[in-house]
Amino acid sequence: MDTDRLINKTSDFYDDVKSIINEFDTSDYPENYIYNMPLVNEKVLGKFKDELNGQIMDELIGLRSKLYAYKMFKSEKVTKKAKGVKKYVFQKEMF
Repeated sequence: MDTDRLINKTSDFYDDVKSIINEFDTSDYPENYIYNMPLVNEKVLGKFKDELNGQIMDELIGLRSKLYAYKMFKSEKVTKKAKGVKKYVFQKEMF
């Protein structure tokens, strides 16, 4: 099951998440995470999940639902997602 994305522009994202922690699955965050996120809601349906496990995203290009690319902070690696697009089209034509 895939849920919608949450994109939030804020001065302190982690304080915002802590204030509504019951809506998030933070169980995959590292135990010694710098922002002291509580590890809660492991595999509970309907909760927002951080698919980056606390790493910081630097750039995001979202073209439509399930078609996006992002780059991590202090990294050159680009991750691309294109659900429903044929593999050969994705490799040859996308991004």
